[in-house]
Amino acid sequence: MIRGTAKAALKIIDKKLLYVTAIVVAGGSSTRMKGKDKLFASLGSEPVLASSLRVLQNSKDIHEIILVMSEETVSKGRELCAMHGFDKISQVVAGGSTRAESTGKGIAAASRKADILLIHDGDRPFLTQDMIFRSIRAAAKHGAATLAVSMTPTVKRGSEGHVIETIPRKDLYEIQTPQAFQCDLLKAARAAVQQTGEAITDDCMCVEALGIRPVLVEGDRTNIKITYPEDLAIAEAIRSWKEEQIP
Repeated sequence: MIRGTAKAALKIIDKKLLYVTAIVVAGGSSTRMKGKDKLFASLGSEPVLASSLRVLQNSKDIHEIILVMSEETVSKGRELCAMHGFDKISQVVAGGSTRAESTGKGIAAASRKADILLIHDGDRPFLTQDMIFRSIRAAAKHGAATLAVSMTPTVKRGSEGHVIETIPRKDLYEIQTPQAFQCDLLKAARAAVQQTGEAITDDCMCVEALGIRPVLVEGDRTNIKITYPEDLAIAEAIRSWKEEQIP
């Protein structure tokens, strides 16, 4: 664990107005979607990707959006932004071969004015204004924050086709996005982790390596990540259910 730069990197932000850059990571190859591009699949009247971008576009807490696409879909992403009038998107950039590399490309493109970086998966279409606000507030106070929901399924560890142990689920959480960070902290954390070569599967792991514990912000079970073809059917059901809740 890299603790040396933690104290220097973390600072409590106390400003009346924070400049927040949202980085939407949408560079996946959709390999588990059986040939269907999940980001441009229809969800109601618009593509999956447009759903979360629209929420960010309409958020008073977001000042800039960086959209990270695969190299093959950058032009398609720019067309989508123009079609839907997402003028907060300052850049659409090509990502890397891993999620960590793609996030890095987004961070590099962010405005120098950014106090907070809010990182969201483009294939989570049910982002809300409340999620954005609470994530930013927690990161401004504590340095790093992530949406999470408690685990409800029974979780077991297995090996060679057999159960080895049942893992107590009391302190287990399913991590969601958005994740939010003080900009200087995340940049310092990523630089430190890159020197070790440690594999990073989410951005919180970077600041954890500095000895900083991200705050868990209560997520929402409808905030699903679309990974498999059947997830689109689940997402459509969630969309219809949410519409029925509107008075």
